[in-house]
Amino acid sequence: MLPGPSPDVSTFDQAAFELFTTDLIEAGYEPAGNDKRMWVGPADSALAGLTDAEKQRIEIRDGWPYRHPYLYVAGLTGRRHVSASDNVCLWDEDDDSYGWLRLSQVRERIAAWCADQRTGGTQPVHDAQLYYEGIAGSELVILDLDTLKENPEFVRDGAYADFRGELINQAYRLKPGGSVRGVWFRRLTITAPPTNLTGFRVLLTPRQQVRFDRLCREVNGARTRLATLLWDEGPVVAMMVIRLRQSDGRLQTDALEASSDGPSVMALRAGPDATALRGMAVTIFGAGAVGSNLAVVLAKAGVGRLILVDRARLRPGDVTRHAASPSYVGLPKVEATKQTLLEFRPALDVEAIQGTAWSQSDVQALLVGSDLAIDATGNRAYVDMLSDMAQRMAPPCRLMTAALYLGGAVAAIRVQVADSASIRGGVSTDWLRALSAQVAETPPEQWEPGCGSPVNNAPPWAVLAAASLAAQTAADILTGRFTEDLDLIEVYTPLDSPPLNVRGVHVFRLDN
Repeated sequence: MLPGPSPDVSTFDQAAFELFTTDLIEAGYEPAGNDKRMWVGPADSALAGLTDAEKQRIEIRDGWPYRHPYLYVAGLTGRRHVSASDNVCLWDEDDDSYGWLRLSQVRERIAAWCADQRTGGTQPVHDAQLYYEGIAGSELVILDLDTLKENPEFVRDGAYADFRGELINQAYRLKPGGSVRGVWFRRLTITAPPTNLTGFRVLLTPRQQVRFDRLCREVNGARTRLATLLWDEGPVVAMMVIRLRQSDGRLQTDALEASSDGPSVMALRAGPDATALRGMAVTIFGAGAVGSNLAVVLAKAGVGRLILVDRARLRPGDVTRHAASPSYVGLPKVEATKQTLLEFRPALDVEAIQGTAWSQSDVQALLVGSDLAIDATGNRAYVDMLSDMAQRMAPPCRLMTAALYLGGAVAAIRVQVADSASIRGGVSTDWLRALSAQVAETPPEQWEPGCGSPVNNAPPWAVLAAASLAAQTAADILTGRFTEDLDLIEVYTPLDSPPLNVRGVHVFRLDN
């Protein structure tokens, strides 16, 4: 456990700390008692007209100068970016501008903050719960905004509706029939997040206040209720959730950290191709180490449908590199991968097929409905068969392969998307010759008891790197950025023979 705070500041630059405190002393600041963290001095002149306070406090925090100081000014509560404890938010917590090393810089930032307040506080509000007088740090509220927006009233100012939730793993989640009841209240605009229960109620319309008062009366004994305020911050919907509960016979409230899930939120970090990939279907042959991790990345990137084909079961040793957790050991790899995918994207369309498709009809059926087929089996004969079948189809099915070689030293991604070339018979001879020259130097193959094939001892990081390159290549194919047949060879451990004696990705065109 980390030690608690002391009157002395833990600083990484004592000289910078002493320079800043000298600025404070020369400006008329004094330490609050023996505490060298908190300094009290005259209110900045830029605050005139915004508050009658004559004093302000500056708190220097552990980690100086890498963490910015806090400013506290009374009389500003109710404005944007001011908490119930009078903390004025001058910088984001992850700010790295170091615009606070001298008091003159702090004053410049205060002046800019005041100018923004006089124009209505244009900077968006983040982490609204930090403004509230009581903050609960142990629970999270997860609201599916996509589901809430299905209510036609959601777009109307003053709307409200009941919801139910359940506390699961320290997170309140929307759940029909859940034991925790709440009400969301919709306002299109508010001046600033509320800092207490009274401030929360004041922001509601008269009709909303009637429902809010009833919600408060429902709190008794062990009952907990959630009140959620939703308002627009530019193009996004901001949220504040307060928890209502009874303590010592009195109504108590605290603000909870709020977040959202649902397709629109999950797509925010999926990359620029998420929209284009949503309507795409990808078939992956092989749900082992590379195939399972590739499937997870494609699902997170937004691919709408995944078909997984593999005959093997998940064994204990597999989870060292497989995307699935040990809890899925014993299931078919395709099913273990499917369950893992659904944990990330519950609405994903994913089909798990246990088996190996060798007949022309079975292979064709899998390729017909796919925008891209990917082989991750590492079986050269199977790759040749898929290459042959993909090119026979009209129109030809796009195909790529992903495999690791030489104990994870090299990853190979082969692309067959044009009509003129095929992976079967078409090889970029330079890199193939380089790999062939290294085969004799590879360590002896390892065998796992009861396993019917040798173990490729590629490390997990090589598997993840290969899966990442394969996913990026698949996105390039699906979005039309790759329209020619080529091989991508990524070298993690340089080989003896050129051109694979240099780390990085090497591109070769297929030579038929």
